[in-house]
Amino acid sequence: MVAAVRVHKAGGPEVLTYEDVDLPAPGPGQIRIKHGACGVNFIDTYFREGMYPPPNGYPFIVGNEGSGDVIAVGSGVTDIKVGTASLQWRPSAAMRRSAFCRLTAP
Repeated sequence: MVAAVRVHKAGGPEVLTYEDVDLPAPGPGQIRIKHGACGVNFIDTYFREGMYPPPNGYPFIVGNEGSGDVIAVGSGVTDIKVGTASLQWRPSAAMRRSAFCRLTAP
């Protein structure tokens, strides 16, 4: 389990919740990154406020940018290895899971 800031419905800052979240193993074509740094960007605020729908609906985890090290790879990943330094940035249309500072499975 890891800690995450999640949003379950559109609204002001009061809809941000701090929760423990289970992470599945990386699926086919996915990697897991242990973040050294991450950021919350304007798109997170727009999703929270309901200005744009989150790509995978609610709830979503805030934080769409990060950097760190790859700690696991899913099947079919051949060009990235465990231990690789990573800079992660996902445009909202391609976002599958969000970063949340400790671990992510994009």
